[in-house]
Amino acid sequence: MNLVSYAPCEIVMKSAEIRRSELKMEYPELRIHEIDVVAHPLLTWNQGIRIFPALKADDQILSGVILGQEEIRRFITEQLAMQKGS
Repeated sequence: MNLVSYAPCEIVMKSAEIRRSELKMEYPELRIHEIDVVAHPLLTWNQGIRIFPALKADDQILSGVILGQEEIRRFITEQLAMQKGS
């Protein structure tokens, strides 16, 4: 699954005190792509991101000023289940 992280400098993971390496171990099929919203504001806007940090998988977005570890894990788990069900 491709997961796109929209934030300046890994704010998404830092806000939840979760490391990318932890997620990769838990979800080996996960590929994380980072988009720096400061460097790429138009791309971010065109992808439907209005609040950051944000995570996007296909057309589903998880965003908020503070994202908790459980929110991130639940989002990833739900997206993986949706992909497997397709």
